Amino acid sequence: MNYLDQYVAREMYEERLKEAAAQRRARKVQRLRKPLVASPLRQWTARLLIGVGTRVQGPRPISPAPV
Repeated sequence: MNYLDQYVAREMYEERLKEAAAQRRARKVQRLRKPLVASPLRQWTARLLIGVGTRVQGPRPISPAPV
């Protein structure tokens, strides 16, 4: 493999890396733009996490407690 082949291979490799990074960025932007779908699993996990939090800390006061 001569110098020119190495150069071309490196250029192609860097191009592929750039394309992959651009695709990842685009996917990330789409994910951020898309509103969160309230899927049953996500609702269930949210409820579970809230339940775990309340069990550990006790129920959260809705209004500040009178002093």
